[in-house]
Amino acid sequence: NDISLTYSTYAYGGFIAKYSLSVQLTPPVLISPENNSTNYVFNPTMQWQPVENASSYSLQISTTNDFSSLLVDESGITETNYQVFGLTNNTNYYWRVCAVAGSQTGNWSEVWNFTIMISNVTFNINLSQGWNQISSNVIPQNPNMVDVFSEISESIVLVKNGMGQVYSPVFQINNIGDWDITQGYQLYCNSDCILEITGIQVI
Repeated sequence: NDISLTYSTYAYGGFIAKYSLSVQLTPPVLISPENNSTNYVFNPTMQWQPVENASSYSLQISTTNDFSSLLVDESGITETNYQVFGLTNNTNYYWRVCAVAGSQTGNWSEVWNFTIMISNVTFNINLSQGWNQISSNVIPQNPNMVDVFSEISESIVLVKNGMGQVYSPVFQINNIGDWDITQGYQLYCNSDCILEITGIQVI
């Protein structure tokens, strides 16, 4: 796209001289994630080559190749990369980028696609009789605390999070709700046991 930028210069006596400068915005060349690739992280960084004369970029990500349903529609990106959050496992995504200069927008890049594909892992935590402090970077397949501790519920007396909420299989109380990988937990066990958490590992 050719873009006409108008500049104004004030001369003696208030005379205004105007002239135009034509610049061109080419479509960005995408770098990564590569087209038709499989991505093994939930929060990929989208990268593209810089475009001459561009002041910022717009990025779109969709699950449809016509971008009729946008998951990401971000503008004003001043770098040539952008990290995306909140994508879903086993899902194919389409993405494109365009360059922007002032109020003018260039053409969209090629449309590339990639798939989030992350395998489940099992993380074992050895628990001792008495109090334990634990955490995990694995998002459980079934994150409800009842499901997380279902295999060892007879050994668990009390689980507490940092906000004082509790889960107790003995009293059938679950104020915590779901397991949160950003939190640590205190557990009181009446016997030694092993907690197995199966799910998606977050790096």
